[in-house]
Amino acid sequence: MWRCRWATTSGAALLELPEQVGPGEEAGNGGPVLTLAFSPDGRRLASGGSDDGTAHVWDLDSGRDLLTLVGHREPVESVAFSPDGGTLATASDDATTAVYRVAWSPDGHRLATASRDGTSRVYLVELDDLVDLARSKVTRGLTAEECQKFLHQDPCPN
Repeated sequence: MWRCRWATTSGAALLELPEQVGPGEEAGNGGPVLTLAFSPDGRRLASGGSDDGTAHVWDLDSGRDLLTLVGHREPVESVAFSPDGGTLATASDDATTAVYRVAWSPDGHRLATASRDGTSRVYLVELDDLVDLARSKVTRGLTAEECQKFLHQDPCPN
């Protein structure tokens, strides 16, 4: 078991959450928790680190596992809620760039990453910001195929 909240005066656990395990796994197979992040409203806790590459979102009032996120091949080393709490970014050493840390900008328009290759990058994540950046760099309009591929928009924004 791992504990996520403690009473500061007595040291007693206020809430205990079960060991992190992936879908279809039994307790004891999940591996250690490596990273935690509170949602901006303080009602949820994201955890990462499971050996199966999953991240979890927990309800802090009930201790219930609200969401199990799958897709990484290695342990999740970093989790971060967007400032509005609507998006969770995760990082794992399984990507070709080996991203191991993620952080949101205070306005939620950018996501920063740190990679094992020594690079740090900042990405635009808001569609309007991406469109503005594309317009500043491209000297022609995007084709319908490019809008679908790069902006996931159909039809293209003006």
